[in-house]
Amino acid sequence: MLTRLWNWLRFSSAEQRAASLVNQIEPAPESDGRRRLPDVPYLLPKDLDEINRLDFQHYVLRLALGRLTFAPVDEQLRQGGQVLDVGCGTGRWAIEIARLYPLTHVTGFDLEQAKATTSPPNYHFVQGDLLKGLPFAEQTFVYTHQRLLVAAIPLQQWPRVVRELYRVTAPGGWIELIEFGVETYNAGPCLQQLITWGRQLAASRGIDGTQMSRLGEWLQQAGCHHIHTHTLWLPVGAWAGRLGLLFIRDFVSGFTGLEALAVRACGITPEHFRQTIAALEQECDQLQTRYACYLAAGQV
Repeated sequence: MLTRLWNWLRFSSAEQRAASLVNQIEPAPESDGRRRLPDVPYLLPKDLDEINRLDFQHYVLRLALGRLTFAPVDEQLRQGGQVLDVGCGTGRWAIEIARLYPLTHVTGFDLEQAKATTSPPNYHFVQGDLLKGLPFAEQTFVYTHQRLLVAAIPLQQWPRVVRELYRVTAPGGWIELIEFGVETYNAGPCLQQLITWGRQLAASRGIDGTQMSRLGEWLQQAGCHHIHTHTLWLPVGAWAGRLGLLFIRDFVSGFTGLEALAVRACGITPEHFRQTIAALEQECDQLQTRYACYLAAGQV
């Protein structure tokens, strides 16, 4: 399904080039056939389908934001400096930043490297576990970026994680956080059921997506000032045109990656899960559903 989805995404020449640069990860599948990382709370798979989805998701967010950054860092990055992308995934965002701002040096940081594309000389990758701390000196980066790690960070560790981002960011630099929550507008029963299953899975690992509206609060607690926050209510479904259609595809793919875990943990059948997924798109179109995405930025 993800292969068809990735091919369907090809609207522009840049996206066509990106589509051919998918990482070739050796599979280490569990019983559901999806590769997952052991000994970490991360809910989603780590395999070729997920790499395709993350690249796809990057284009969805870029379209929704209309740019690559939420923090007011454009002039600062044009002058150069060190940039950190925490939980860089496929590296797509970090590599695009490196190309857009050739005087910067961009570091991608994640549990493992996804060799999804040829990177520019001002980009490099560092492997590590955010929950064990960042392997960088204090006050190193002028811009520290982290997004979509709600499925990887237990709630009780969020304040410590943000303090760690603060530690490695230079005075005058910016920290940016972007996360999906679980809040919706005009959600129907299928979406509500999928969110309920997702919350059950998350709770078993200490993860709580209901608290993502607190990003700005955590930045303030860490010591940031000039805090900017914004909630994007992303449209879900073809009713909203291209963005809504892209987002429902990403939405369906993300929930599909949770099927095996939900079946085991929530006492449901695969058929029930798939029927709920299958009815989602029509439901969201009829109700004109929106889903919350939280953005926060703070200056050190």
